[in-house]
Formats: sequence, structure tokens, C-alpha cells
Amino acid sequence: IYNIAVRAICDAEHKSEWSVSAKFQTTCGINPLPLFEDFSGLVAANKRATLTCWSNMATNQPIEQVFSGAVSPYEPASSVYYTYMWIANYLSQFGDEHQLLFFGSTLLNGGPKYRWMITPQYAIEGNASVSFDVKHVDSKNLAAKPEGRFFVAISTDNGATWKKDDATLIEGIDSVYSTKSVSLGKYAGKNIRVAFYMENLGGETRTKGSG
Repeated sequence: IYNIAVRAICDAEHKSEWSVSAKFQTTCGINPLPLFEDFSGLVAANKRATLTCWSNMATNQPIEQVFSGAVSPYEPASSVYYTYMWIANYLSQFGDEHQLLFFGSTLLNGGPKYRWMITPQYAIEGNASVSFDVKHVDSKNLAAKPEGRFFVAISTDNGATWKKDDATLIEGIDSVYSTKSVSLGKYAGKNIRVAFYMENLGGETRTKGSG
């Protein structure tokens, strides 16, 4: 993100005042691998956050409806409560400090319960994989909630479509961080986006350091 301002210079003694600054952001490109995402790009305000070039999306129907083309992920309205937070200098169970991507689908104010956190594009070469630390908790008592499902889905057309054959159900998630991995080898030579899908029927998912 850039802030720019301009002024006219006629000669060494005659210059105009600076204009009002304007803010702009360059287009999100395609990222080469390897890459480690520690979420240091999160910008927070009042414990809400934005992450450059990621898409914070939702649907009103489960992932099968997206696979069929019946619905598409959309950006939740600003009036809808959703959890997308950061915690500075979060200390994981592995002893390393990172910011934390913390997202869920709590149903406060009628918020959607099917959530999609979609990465920027990555250029895949060779036998690549995506690995991430993840746990599933209830926001009130921090206990694991068995309801709902967690998928990692891959799109090869910049997020326009998502297919069942390109999605992996991630099992064994509880209230303690564990490392999960999904092979990306079959996408070698392609540009992909990765979606972390949370079907939230009573909890939230925290993901740290995916790469």
C-alpha cells in the first residue's frame, strides 16, 4: 500500500504546496514458492484485521454447494459480525512467535457459518505442499467442538471455481495445535489459490504459519 502526494517545482525558489495524499495498492501478483506465511502482514484496528491479497469470504450453504456451482463465496457485509483477528507475538506450542490468523463463523447477528479464507495465488513447481498449524476451539470456553468440518480446497482459475476433486477434508483437529499438510504436487506448473474452509456449527478455527 502506497501513499503519494505531488507538488509543482518551477525553479529553486518557486514551489507549490504538496497536494492531498492519495492511497493506492498494487495488484496482487503470483507468489513463487517456497513461502512461509507468518501473518505479519495483518493490519489491525479494534482487534479486527485485514490481510493483504487474502480473501475473507463466506457462503450460506456448505462446501458441496460451491462444488456444484450452485453458490459462490462472497465477502460478508460489514454489518455482519465475524471473527478475523490477530494476536501480536503469539507464542505457539513450538516456541516460535508469530501473529495468528483467527477466524470463525460465530452466529452472532445472523453471521454466516460457512467460512472461506482464501490465499493469494502461488506458482507451483515440483512436489510442493502446504503445511499449517491449526486448532479448533469454542470462543467462549476454548474447548474443542466436534461439530462442523474443515477443508483445504484448491482453485486453478484464481478462485473462480472450486472442485470436489481438489478439496481435502482435514480430520483430527481439536483444541491443541497440530500440523497438517496437503500435497500440491499434481498442480506443478499451475498457479493456484488455497482456501481454508471452516464449516462452523459451534466454534472457531485458528491457523498459524501456513506455507
